Amino acid sequence: MTVPHVAFVGYSDSGKTTLASRIVARLKQKGYKVGALKHGAHDDFQPDQEGKDTFKYMEAGADIVMIASENRVHLWEHSSEPDAYALNRLLQRFAGMDIVIIEGYKREGAPKILVARTEEQLALRHRLTGLLAIATTLPAQADVPVFRIGDIEGIACFVEGLLSPR
Repeated sequence: MTVPHVAFVGYSDSGKTTLASRIVARLKQKGYKVGALKHGAHDDFQPDQEGKDTFKYMEAGADIVMIASENRVHLWEHSSEPDAYALNRLLQRFAGMDIVIIEGYKREGAPKILVARTEEQLALRHRLTGLLAIATTLPAQADVPVFRIGDIEGIACFVEGLLSPR
């Protein structure tokens, strides 16, 4: 069974990391187990550095954070269980999470929330598959729900609505 997930997509500097990490924090406050997966555009990423996107997800309280590029993956997992890092546990990766918040992977088939601050960024909506909603600073009309980027509670409730009842 696939873990419920939603991807926050958009161009660089659209606010994806800020918004997605705030959604992680809000869902954690609501008691959910949340994983975070960031698409790394390059293989030269430096894991676990303060100020980097993955660090922000850890600070937001994500239970698991992963960054993956074409040829490299790095995983952080918080656990106090004695066998948490045994091979069979690592292979399960995000099993047991209520949801995985993804940043990036706009070309994949994952359900998506577009994050846009400019008209150019907003135009990406016409090229996306699986678009569920838009988070923007602009006035926008679409066939999907449109949220203000700062509406963390509204977006978190929307994401929460994607989950099966607990």
